[in-house]
Amino acid sequence: MAGNVDFNALKARAIESGLDEEAVTVNTRALIDKVLARYSGEWTVLRELLQNAADASATQVIIKLETLPSTAVPIPPTDDAAASIKHVISHHTVKSLILKNNGIPFSANDWSRLKRIAEGNPDETKIGAFGVGFYSVFSECEEPFVSSGKEAIAFYWKENALFTRRLQLQDQDCSPDTTFVLDYRNTTSPIPALLPLCQFLASSLTFIGLQAIELWLDGWNLLKLSKKIAPGLSVNIPRDVQTKTSEGLMKVQGVTREVVQLDASWMPAVEWKSPTNSSRFEGTRGDDNTSSLRSFFSRLTRSAGGKLADNTAENGKPSQAPIPENLTLFTSSSVFLHINTAKIQTSVGHSFGQELLRATKKPAPKFTSLAVLTSSFASMQLSDESGKSNTKSIFATVLPSKSGRVYIGFPTHQTTGMGAHISAPSIIPTVERESIDLNARWVRTWNTELLRASGIVCRIAWAAEMATIKDRIASLASRSGRTTPQMDDIVPVVPEAAHISNQFVFHQSTPATQVAQVIENSFWTCSQNGYLEVLSTCGVLPTHKIRLAPKDLSFMDSIPVIPDSLMDQSKGFISRIIDFGLITDITVSDIKRELESKPLSAKQLSEFLSWLVEKAVNHEFDRATINALLSVVVANDELDGVPSGILVLRDISSFLNPSRIPADLPIPSSVMLLVIQKTSGEQLSHCA
Repeated sequence: MAGNVDFNALKARAIESGLDEEAVTVNTRALIDKVLARYSGEWTVLRELLQNAADASATQVIIKLETLPSTAVPIPPTDDAAASIKHVISHHTVKSLILKNNGIPFSANDWSRLKRIAEGNPDETKIGAFGVGFYSVFSECEEPFVSSGKEAIAFYWKENALFTRRLQLQDQDCSPDTTFVLDYRNTTSPIPALLPLCQFLASSLTFIGLQAIELWLDGWNLLKLSKKIAPGLSVNIPRDVQTKTSEGLMKVQGVTREVVQLDASWMPAVEWKSPTNSSRFEGTRGDDNTSSLRSFFSRLTRSAGGKLADNTAENGKPSQAPIPENLTLFTSSSVFLHINTAKIQTSVGHSFGQELLRATKKPAPKFTSLAVLTSSFASMQLSDESGKSNTKSIFATVLPSKSGRVYIGFPTHQTTGMGAHISAPSIIPTVERESIDLNARWVRTWNTELLRASGIVCRIAWAAEMATIKDRIASLASRSGRTTPQMDDIVPVVPEAAHISNQFVFHQSTPATQVAQVIENSFWTCSQNGYLEVLSTCGVLPTHKIRLAPKDLSFMDSIPVIPDSLMDQSKGFISRIIDFGLITDITVSDIKRELESKPLSAKQLSEFLSWLVEKAVNHEFDRATINALLSVVVANDELDGVPSGILVLRDISSFLNPSRIPADLPIPSSVMLLVIQKTSGEQLSHCA
């Protein structure tokens, strides 16, 4: 009988009965704790509060860590600032975190949303979607306090229920700033690892709208970060680039290139590693583990290897870069970055839009932005000159290495698989905003299309870089009075071209491998003509005009080929071009066309004949091919390097033997020049 029960009818009767209607209750503390379990990344609280500041159009954020002195280790009786700050870092614990921004004060809607879990910002131009980011503060703080404009709000608990109280501030308590006060639940928390924290803040400033960040530890201003953006320039989109993604949801409408300068001033104390505070070694845990294992094995080898083992053990000790004795004396550094920002127009159907609205609680944006950050060669040189080795510390995570990261306002765990960062505020992340959601059906399609748009923007950025190199080559040639570039104009730009090429070599991305695959596929396939411009020995040209030539074809200096130095420095990118068939080996037709275009010098003629003889001896060319090449060769008859006539190779029928006929006697045009005698008559007989 149970199999015949109409459960839909039973459900309708239960709802219509109206008996025992009860609201579903929530254990707020348990809910928050379980949500926070998804927020396992470092600096989550700062990330969320910095994003809130950026959403409020703030330009500056000040972060203060207030500490409690140690009950076991007394404060040293000294006026030495370095000793004092070392003591604080080593022995104090964090009392509270205070973050202040100068953004727009909270509105009534902002105050209301602050009290509601899972009610995110409905503005589709803002990053937050799930409405749980602010509640990450409960990972460290039991009862946060927020002050903004003329109001403040205090959170407090009654058993497992969370309550709030609003306060209208008096004039003397009002401030144009918004301040978050987070008193730590556990007063035994050590000072966080300062160098990784500073690196995180530097990365955070890269893409969000803030212009300055300061970090304070009690009364010490540890770090000052600022950002300057030069006026953007519109980037020309090549005509052959298909600007619409494969499923038609995204279209690149325009790209603007900006040069961004990040400046940092910091106390060397942030790089000092306390011997007693283990948290100072967070972020270098892998290196410490490696060093520990190296030390372990070196101890084993010391007994067997004597002095050599001692040296190995010494080298295996964890070393710290030299730190100035005055830990409170500011050090400064700067980096320069290129950011290509695209305006993306979206086009989604009604049903698709409804599914996204259900997933994110906000409509799909009609327009969004997408940025690709690369480090130009010139900017890297300026960065090195400005900061030297210091640049690599604070800005270590800002400069994209072999694999950049995907930013959703802030860097996620997801790598791009290439030497560039990609910022896509409209990518829908997982709840903790550390990864891209590539599982949910509609969300996956949206995110994949944004990744495809990223590949298109990367291709446009590549074209802009090549256009810059082309202009530089033209300038070098013009200074020398040439209209056509020569190798002297190409050699100076090869290092820059190699740097650019290496940025667009794709490797496996992590944790989602399909991210790099989607971006790379879009990068290579968005061209309607199937080629891209690269540097050759004749300048920047489309790949279908460039050839791969062996080194023994030096006499063909006018055929565009990939420079040897670029081949050596950009093996990954060049091999990709070859694998895709965008560049092919030089052909006999190419050589014949080049021989017909201009006369050879005596040196080039000798090299050509030697090459042709080798091909004939190895039976690589048949008689018809050899005759076809010989029939079009014209060379300059040179006297002391100065052309004195024309030598037509197809008219040559004899060789000059200087032992029988003096070389200074006039000879007919059918006799080979003596200057070519490096190639012997016996060898040339193979071509006859």
